[in-house]
Amino acid sequence: MKIHEHIQEIPIHTLSEHPSNTEYHSELTSSEYELLYQDIKTNGLQHPLLINNDNVILSGHARWKICKHLNYETVKAKIVECSTDEELELLVLENKTRRGSERDLIKIAKQIKLLYECWGVSPGRKSAHSAQDGDLKNRHDVALAFDKSDSQIRRYLQLLSLNRNLQDLVSEEKIPLMGGVELSGLSADTQDKFYECIQQKGFPKLTVQQIKIIIESITGVEENTQGNDNTVSISEALNIEEREIKKVHKAVSKILQFKLSKTSIDQLKSLFVHAINNLEGDL
Repeated sequence: MKIHEHIQEIPIHTLSEHPSNTEYHSELTSSEYELLYQDIKTNGLQHPLLINNDNVILSGHARWKICKHLNYETVKAKIVECSTDEELELLVLENKTRRGSERDLIKIAKQIKLLYECWGVSPGRKSAHSAQDGDLKNRHDVALAFDKSDSQIRRYLQLLSLNRNLQDLVSEEKIPLMGGVELSGLSADTQDKFYECIQQKGFPKLTVQQIKIIIESITGVEENTQGNDNTVSISEALNIEEREIKKVHKAVSKILQFKLSKTSIDQLKSLFVHAINNLEGDL
């Protein structure tokens, strides 16, 4: 890969978006866009775009759109000479560096998978030869690129085992990361049944615990295909949480009616802090 340091003025109408950009990156939020818009409006385009020889943008899609909005006739850009794989690698790494954290968990998973492919790394190998510069790349290099642990990287990759409907729910933040990991080990048929179930119930957002309960209910139904009357319905299973929370609330309200000693208060604090920490660890 070679990035030419000479900055050129490129007619803005001759540039086009990279066809894979939206697959790996979300649009800026309205506040992010406004901040960048005001910066370019006030200070001009400070950082040149990176483009290939066909005037396809590799880095700077949002800046390009804002410059068009501001009626720029030309924009500053650097030409990059690279292979198709290197274009994709640059598309992920350069935009990740400039734009910061991606919110969409599925897009993060796709970025990770792309680097695995570009760097010749597979989950079953510790390292592989990089055709670009002879360096050895491994899973840990990918983790470092995303500022995550190796185990976190594996969890993200598991999300790509979900069907399209469930991936969409993860992207919409209706299913959390660990919830997606729980679902990723299910068969395609069971994933379909899970999706049908939550569509029928109209859940706006699911916790990991709710996901586990639904999975247990679905797999319990599948294992009791002979009409076992003891099978717990999905609705009944999901009502467990609400009933147990009400019990806790009643117990706490009763305790608070007493004048507690400092020791008892400290015990309660410790109990609730421990419980909350465990809950947050599952989310």
